[in-house]
Amino acid sequence: MARKLNSWLDGYMEYTENTEPPYLYRVWVGLSAIASVLQRKCSLKMGMVETFPNLFIALVGPSGAGKSRSMQVARELLREVGVKMSAQRITNEALIRDMKMSLSDPIDSSGSIFSHSSFTVHASELAVFLGDHNTQMLSDLCDLYDCDTKWEYKTKDPTKADEIIKPYLNIIGGITPALLQSRLPAEAIGGGLTSRMVCIYEEKHNKLVPMPSLSDREKRLKEHLIDDLFAMNAMSGHFKLDPGFVQSWIEWYIDARENPPFDSPQLEGYCSRRPLHVLKMVMVLSASTREDMIVTQGHLHRAIKILKMTERNMDKTFRGVGESKLGKVITDLMRYIAKEGTTSIERIHKKFYSDASQYEIDGMMRQIQTMKYCKWYLDTGKIVYTKEEVKDGELNGGDLVLGDSIAEPGDNSTRSAGSEGLQEEGS
Repeated sequence: MARKLNSWLDGYMEYTENTEPPYLYRVWVGLSAIASVLQRKCSLKMGMVETFPNLFIALVGPSGAGKSRSMQVARELLREVGVKMSAQRITNEALIRDMKMSLSDPIDSSGSIFSHSSFTVHASELAVFLGDHNTQMLSDLCDLYDCDTKWEYKTKDPTKADEIIKPYLNIIGGITPALLQSRLPAEAIGGGLTSRMVCIYEEKHNKLVPMPSLSDREKRLKEHLIDDLFAMNAMSGHFKLDPGFVQSWIEWYIDARENPPFDSPQLEGYCSRRPLHVLKMVMVLSASTREDMIVTQGHLHRAIKILKMTERNMDKTFRGVGESKLGKVITDLMRYIAKEGTTSIERIHKKFYSDASQYEIDGMMRQIQTMKYCKWYLDTGKIVYTKEEVKDGELNGGDLVLGDSIAEPGDNSTRSAGSEGLQEEGS
């Protein structure tokens, strides 16, 4: 099936340009949508290891950051294509049953049969889906992430035993940091499910759109996005590696293993699986731009760019996790300082008086200043946020998915790269 767009992901970013959710939320929702339609029919083999493009994605941020809204657009597109998706609230047994019932046996153009049980969880409220300390659900999700040939569910009652043939589970959901930490057992943070997840942390909307609407161009773009999702859904087989990819991958893999981006125990498991996340992303990016299933050096560079930008705020997901009884307070204090930019010790005492004593607040402020997160001027009481943060322009410039070169915000190139194949009527 001929593609309508040069890049599905770029077209999706253009289609969602006039919406409020943060840029990175939209990028990862787009990546997840492609992973949903590729299903287990597509994979990448390197030696004896076979990797599938399923992703576990958590959009993390406070209430009102745009998590649910960013997912609504993609969910509508996936429904048009007929992707099998989970209910928002579901028991462990029901999830297993639904995945088992999703088994299909498509035949590709060569006559090969690709049996698979592919399923997507699109949960605006991920906390509801995960349940409260549901260790059985967490354990099963970890097993299903690996896409084993057969997954078995055994119980004491053999009549309730079940199995899933060639499972493929793709997950995306929104959750607040507090709920993510409270719904998971302490021992699960840093390993288990969180090591298999890519956590995208944002705190505020990208921009304000009081009167959202669709232009005629965007309506046509939506049709092309759906058509190309159908085309990607028809893909099957193994992705092939371009020679340029191989050399760049070897160099990056060694550096990623020797120089992980985090040294905190909460992200230790993520760092160990970081190369796996990149392999899944390059398959998705390849499918977004070409039908021959060739993974190039450009796909690798783009995947690394997206991941590095995501990692700039990723550690905020697990702030407050630890032994200190004031862990959550110091996390809230740091977020408050970052949000205000400039504040005063007087205002901080007024805001946090019910959470900690004056002595404790002053101690936390000294600790935060030692971390070079802010500057506290003792003579005036003024507090200035100093930690280097991601600029809005870096998030909206288009350098991640709209091209290899960095485009400035507002550059027209960010509006055309993804939809070069979209022609105006009459042209």
